[in-house]
Amino acid sequence: MMHSGTHSHLGVLGRARLNHPVLLRFSWQWLFAINLPIALLLIAGAMKLLPAGGQHEPQPFDLKGMFTLIAAMGALILAINGIDTNAPLKSVLTPQVGGALLSLALLTAIFWRIENLD
Repeated sequence: MMHSGTHSHLGVLGRARLNHPVLLRFSWQWLFAINLPIALLLIAGAMKLLPAGGQHEPQPFDLKGMFTLIAAMGALILAINGIDTNAPLKSVLTPQVGGALLSLALLTAIFWRIENLD
């Protein structure tokens, strides 16, 4: 599986759109506090899913998985960028956002299949 900084780029892109609802209801300090439970969930999930340390045989670089993941992240970025915060459900039905979300679902399924082939 490929490791990349894509998640940090998505964080920067999605942060403004996701912060808006929080700021409407709470003060700006909650933007920092909201990360704590998310981080704890991610750490707990990583401890459960990731293998224990040790020596492993080197694996060839996963080009198919890398390109599929890049395309999926691009679709996610297009979907996030196209969402109208004033009418989020209506914007999901537009060709730009709906198409990007459909592409994301398809590419996620393809990526899952690529990564789970033996």
